Amino acid sequence: MKAKYKIILTDNAEKFLNTLVSEQKNLMYDLIGMLSLLGYELDYPYSKKVHTKKNKIYELRCTKFGNRLYYFFKGDQIYIATNGGKKSTQKKDIELADKIASKLLKDLKK
Repeated sequence: MKAKYKIILTDNAEKFLNTLVSEQKNLMYDLIGMLSLLGYELDYPYSKKVHTKKNKIYELRCTKFGNRLYYFFKGDQIYIATNGGKKSTQKKDIELADKIASKLLKDLKK
């Protein structure tokens, strides 16, 4: 099946993925693949909108290990632009994701 959405991983997201052990990393890449096919249609338990101050941020959720990647949409592109984290650091990770998304969106307007 051909991807409908282009996924763009930022350095922060790649760094997070590289900290994961093989099984965790493979599951996260499987979720990224699902996201590229389904985009906005990917729903709970794999994706969930999170509450942020400025942007529409979603979390890509690996429930088996509690890993999260935060992303946002810009047209037919999905920026897993932000960062990753564990469920235990979720609040801090979401705040950082919102800041990174704001900067990326500002840079995209230039």
